[in-house]
Amino acid sequence: MSILGLHTVYPREFNNDWIGEAMSAKHDQLPSTEHQGALDHGRPRENLRLQRAGAWTGPIMTVLFFVAFVPLARFLPPPSPAQDAGAITAFYNEHTGGIRVGFFLVLMVAGMFLTFGTTVAARTRRIESRRQPLMTYLQLTSMAVCAVIAVFCGIFWEAAAYRPGVTSPDVTQALNDLGWFTFLWPWVPFSVWCVAIAIPIFEDNAATRTYPRWVAYVNLWTAVLFLPAGFIVFTKTGPLAWNGVLAFYIPLFVFFIWVVLMSVTTLQSIRRQIAVDAV
Repeated sequence: MSILGLHTVYPREFNNDWIGEAMSAKHDQLPSTEHQGALDHGRPRENLRLQRAGAWTGPIMTVLFFVAFVPLARFLPPPSPAQDAGAITAFYNEHTGGIRVGFFLVLMVAGMFLTFGTTVAARTRRIESRRQPLMTYLQLTSMAVCAVIAVFCGIFWEAAAYRPGVTSPDVTQALNDLGWFTFLWPWVPFSVWCVAIAIPIFEDNAATRTYPRWVAYVNLWTAVLFLPAGFIVFTKTGPLAWNGVLAFYIPLFVFFIWVVLMSVTTLQSIRRQIAVDAV
């Protein structure tokens, strides 16, 4: 080194030792090969076994719901909103036991909303792994709201059947109304849930897609078909009443067809990932 014409000579041993220590420290700071692979991958290792179990809760909750709704509670077909308080009270008095057991099962269905929805969110999260996962967050929040809705509609119907022959017919009718309003009218979080699934599927440019593109279109159409349920507040008869084709039958059956379809395509997505990882 030369500074202002003065030469400083360092011993060879000092130079070699200093360089060796510096290189050793630098090497210690580098991630291991295994850790580097995880960093390159951009996400932690996924638990595909739990995801597979979560996907299966979709068909299970579909079966439980229809067992609860049809043979137990006898809510299919629904009691007409045009019925008077006496007729509604007679319905609850006649089917008290079935309604109690049925909506106990619906409480379990609400819990399976969480396992099913979290699994789908975990799959679409893979698409958003390189950016802020806004659609994943939106799925989780909307799915949680939907689970709360399922819980509250069961609470109102259970309350209507709680004191048969004691509660006044007007109160029973009001609780029945609240149950059906809670069940059908809050269509927005369900539609938001579907849209939040569709957007990342459209954005998926991977060679092996997480979901086929047509699944995104199914989610968008499902979101649209929930909308007529919001019109039950305007009428007590016809296709837009809570026992009508547009407001009840189409949203209900479309929802559970969507659940089964998302479960099947999620299981297929997991199988594809296992096959790719095995190569």
